[in-house]
Amino acid sequence: MKKNIINITSINTKVFLVLISFAVLMITDSCNWFTSWDDSYDFTIKIDSFAVTKEWVNRTDTLQVAFWGTVGNTECHSFKGFTKSITQDSAFISAAGHKSAKYREICSNADIKITGEICSIFPVSEGTFTIIVKQPDGSALEKQIWIH
Repeated sequence: MKKNIINITSINTKVFLVLISFAVLMITDSCNWFTSWDDSYDFTIKIDSFAVTKEWVNRTDTLQVAFWGTVGNTECHSFKGFTKSITQDSAFISAAGHKSAKYREICSNADIKITGEICSIFPVSEGTFTIIVKQPDGSALEKQIWIH
């Protein structure tokens, strides 16, 4: 009879140790989840203004467009680059930003801007060429130039 009691106690101890091991594993795994999250994202920058370096260019020239705008209000905001789509008579451009938001990352307040960042465009054909800059709210800024 005594032998059976020891076996039951031994089984209870093993089950208890397995449950404790499982609990420790779950706690350490959940702590890792809390310390490793990354909520970073890309976004469209609001452009305040843009300027074309020339009022007209030759079709073989590179058209350079300079942009000014606010990227964000913390050091976790940064300018990522331009996306552009060129058609026969227009260029659709948007400025992309990146917001880094990682666990325990401190973002000091800062006014992050783009000031004169250049986007180069190669016009396709002669005539009136429209530059359309996409804004975050869906609106757009436009300028026209003449391509010779």
